[in-house]
Amino acid sequence: MADKCVGTALIYSGRPDPEWRISGRQVAALSRVWAELSPSKSEQPRGPALGYRGCSARCASGDEWFAYGGVVTLTDRNGAVERRSDSEGRFEAALLGTAPKGVLPARLRARGRIIRVFRNNPG
Repeated sequence: MADKCVGTALIYSGRPDPEWRISGRQVAALSRVWAELSPSKSEQPRGPALGYRGCSARCASGDEWFAYGGVVTLTDRNGAVERRSDSEGRFEAALLGTAPKGVLPARLRARGRIIRVFRNNPG
């Protein structure tokens, strides 16, 4: 899945969520993290109505990753779905970490603690 992808952080209500391009090198790094995660039969948790609700990478190939709440879901271009456990938030943090400086609110990027900081301060 080393094609052109767009990252999105689902954080706003009533205005567009931030989006950014993900480089091929970054997609390759995300693929490596994905490969290290254990398969999961858990359903994808739903985020709150307001505040951070996860992040995604949509690729030109039609594949899409979605990460939130300790689960990463990969839906391929044919609609096949695979889930992996991300209890430490590694994939989620790596995906958010692909955003260029200034695209995400500071609280999402603070001191490399992207996920924990935001989950402790939603909204």
